[in-house]
Amino acid sequence: MEIQKYFQNNHKSKDWLIECPDTVKPQLPTETSWKSQLTCIDTFIKNRSSYMNIVHKPKDDFYKQIASKIQDISIYHNARNLATQLCPIAVALNKAKSDSHSIADSCHMWLSLQQDPLLETHSDDVDHILRKKLQSFLKDILSSGTLCGFKHFSLYIRGKEELMVTVVNEPSSLGHNVAATTSHHTQEAILSEAPTPSGSFTSGNIPYDKTNLMLSQTTQLKLSGYGDEGVGLPPASPSELESIENNADTTLFLLACYSRYGCPYVWVRTNHERLIRLNKQSSAKDKDNPLKLKTTNNWRKQGCHISEIIAEIVKLCAYPPPQNPLALDFGYLSDLPTANRLLTTGALIQFLEKVILSAADNKYYLPHVLEDYSMLTMLHMKTLHHMINDGHITVM
Repeated sequence: MEIQKYFQNNHKSKDWLIECPDTVKPQLPTETSWKSQLTCIDTFIKNRSSYMNIVHKPKDDFYKQIASKIQDISIYHNARNLATQLCPIAVALNKAKSDSHSIADSCHMWLSLQQDPLLETHSDDVDHILRKKLQSFLKDILSSGTLCGFKHFSLYIRGKEELMVTVVNEPSSLGHNVAATTSHHTQEAILSEAPTPSGSFTSGNIPYDKTNLMLSQTTQLKLSGYGDEGVGLPPASPSELESIENNADTTLFLLACYSRYGCPYVWVRTNHERLIRLNKQSSAKDKDNPLKLKTTNNWRKQGCHISEIIAEIVKLCAYPPPQNPLALDFGYLSDLPTANRLLTTGALIQFLEKVILSAADNKYYLPHVLEDYSMLTMLHMKTLHHMINDGHITVM
């Protein structure tokens, strides 16, 4: 698309292209026409030989980055393969536009596309990418579940696919003066966010309406892959059988990435009534509906580090919502035995590095994570220096 845009918007390049025989006007995809994606690829393939001729002629003002992409044979082969795969989809969509087209016709076309040999490679690639994402997330669960020293939550692993997250309901009541350290602007920005089906939640709206916070049974049947069997997205065990006792000061969440579901989900395990408005008709089964979070909703398309899901859980549960949901408890870390402190701070440094590298620049808590990272690094180096001086570690 970058090549097409260059030849469409650059006047000199456009004139050079017009001079070449057997060329067509470069096309760009538009939001209003699904067919424009295929047209864009087709015009690139038809014009590629002319693009190559233009690149090979000595022109000082031709953009070198575009020239290298035109000469990249892999881009050309990928474009041809993609056009081949898009053709049967384009034909099917054209038929679907007909006034006489029925739901039965759509079902038949969908089944035909699934069995089309031209799309098998694309399907295999998608499955491979999804498997890699799942494996990476399961590694995050294993590495994060052994961490300790957070101010607003604690973690522990329960199986290779399950991470239990215990969130402090009211941090300020337990000595964490979150409100006092939160700027007026930050508090206003966090509390002003309204819970919507596509957006993230904030504890300023507790208790939440069940339809806003939880995925409906209909949606679960569509997502689970077991809808024909009437199975939604339940956790491995119902919350009523949770072995941990209810604690009024904390709420327990289950963050799990079951391979059968293909992406992570979060379930509330204790204190449901504090978070959700449940009526008399609400059954025990309703308590085991997964949460409708922005991070998990977008995971298949965008992916995210496990810290982003934890941060959203803390934000929807802890009141007032902390300015840094991933804040560290430096008092706890400083009181650890020296050897334990060295290992714990080292593991947390690695965790915060992943948070910083994966977080978007506009994450409201990122500046505070950077501050904690700096303080944590100093504490780690100080501990290491202390152990070396005491002779516990030998420096060669």
